[in-house]
Amino acid sequence: MIKKLLCKLGWHSWTYIHLYNDGCSEHAKCKWCGYEGMIDSQGNLF
Repeated sequence: MIKKLLCKLGWHSWTYIHLYNDGCSEHAKCKWCGYEGMIDSQGNLF
């Protein structure tokens, strides 16, 4: 329950699943909600 709330706030799992690197950015998927996005320089999924 709390994990879903955190994902709604934009705080996705820090233990994400790496998907691919497009040569410029790392792309990953949140283990909690399935959101797919990019990894920023701090290691956060956005």
